[in-house]
Amino acid sequence: MDSKTASTSNPPHGETILKTIAVFAILYLFLVSIGMIGSAFKGMGKGFAEQLIQSNAGPLIGLFIGILATSLIQSSSTTTSLVVGMVAAGTFGEDLHIAVAAAVPYIMGANIGTSITNLIVSLGYIVNKNEFRRAFSASIVHDFFNVMSVLILFPMEIAFGLISKSASWLAEILVGTESFSFNSPIKLITDPVVAWVKELFKQQEIINYNWLLLIVALLLLFFSLRYLTKLIRSLVMYRLEAFFDSHIFKTAGRAMFFGVFITILVQSSSITTSLVVPLAGAGILRLEQIFPYTLGANIGTTITA
Repeated sequence: MDSKTASTSNPPHGETILKTIAVFAILYLFLVSIGMIGSAFKGMGKGFAEQLIQSNAGPLIGLFIGILATSLIQSSSTTTSLVVGMVAAGTFGEDLHIAVAAAVPYIMGANIGTSITNLIVSLGYIVNKNEFRRAFSASIVHDFFNVMSVLILFPMEIAFGLISKSASWLAEILVGTESFSFNSPIKLITDPVVAWVKELFKQQEIINYNWLLLIVALLLLFFSLRYLTKLIRSLVMYRLEAFFDSHIFKTAGRAMFFGVFITILVQSSSITTSLVVPLAGAGILRLEQIFPYTLGANIGTTITA
């Protein structure tokens, strides 16, 4: 009996290695599918999103424009970068304080809009009730945090200019300092594939290539999530769950640190938070562990802008 238990809980070393390689390969396909979804949405809505932001509406309208623009292009980094560029160009006014105050609602809206990617990822589990419940709960954590933050901070910004005044003060301190650039290693390995597929689809004339790119991306997303969950579950027996509990998600502070670090590394909070959705779907991570990680991702995503 003991020998049978041991053989079940400790499979051959070669099998473990092959499954680990398969996890990374399917994880790569998952990241490529996220990149393809973002590229498709950008192709369909970036021009419209830019026009929306340039409309320079009031605070409440600006908040909803930020949500809509980011939902269309699936990138809060792109939205915030556009807004930052417009502030620098004087689109919101020559006075720094006025320009920053006008830009804040757009940034807040972008933070809400970027969480749509997580919801799309969680839909890959819709055929399995238990997995979908866990995955959807994990994905909605990002939404709730961003919405609650806006509900608290937006009225304070309108009434007292809390965020815009703090940002203007910090900007004046940093005037004259040098900027730096950093290329995401994830994008370095996924962007060439996304660009190649996009160019391939451009050559056909049956359907708009952005729609075709989106359809293929969603199919690839569902495929990768299905098999990623199965492989992760099988690797749980090889102490994968213990690894996450004892290293990355051992404490809330450590989970937040990894959320910041990974987001700075990949330059996308959508990718960072989407990565934990399969782990939640497989039952490896709990919402209590994912929440501080999501907070870290929200901090890390500000680096791009």
